[in-house]
Amino acid sequence: MKPDTKENRQFRILSALGIIFVVAGHLGYDVFTVGGLFPYYSFHVFIFLFVSGYFYKEEAEEDMAGYIWGKCVTLLFPYFLWNLFYGVAAQVLRRTGLSFGEELSFRTLFLLPFSSGHQFLYNFSAWFVPALFLVEVINVLMRKVLGLLRLKNECLILAGCLIAGMAAIYLAIGGHVWGIYKLPGRLLLMLPGFQMGRFL
Repeated sequence: MKPDTKENRQFRILSALGIIFVVAGHLGYDVFTVGGLFPYYSFHVFIFLFVSGYFYKEEAEEDMAGYIWGKCVTLLFPYFLWNLFYGVAAQVLRRTGLSFGEELSFRTLFLLPFSSGHQFLYNFSAWFVPALFLVEVINVLMRKVLGLLRLKNECLILAGCLIAGMAAIYLAIGGHVWGIYKLPGRLLLMLPGFQMGRFL
């Protein structure tokens, strides 16, 4: 760690709580939900989006290619290695008669992570990583365009993201966020969480 780098302990604790809530939610524990008043799925993904948005730096808009490449290195490459590991494990187990997930292919390795993330079944919780990458890319591109149009205003961006998130929820309630619409629905739902971190 560099000597001039300060650790943000509050956000480290918030991230740790987010991890606990994700694990507890997937295991079915509701001890922290206050009698079901605050179900984990209503906020645990937003914790990580909020943290990501909080640490976004406007300098990224000056070197978007470098920023996006950095996100590829920190988010996508580790995800694809993890996905490959699971894909190979699924293939080996398939040969022993234990079948789960889909066959190892270009589609399951590189396309399905963005459209569903459930290609090898047991690594499905990692769907968040490619989606977060896309949210980060959308955010920097949106901010660059709004800056060129002289419309870059945090309140305006937050309002637009909230409207997008509410639209995604409305469409999801009607059963429309599925199939090819799953990824756009996820992204629209995730944008407000990221922007709330920026707004703080």
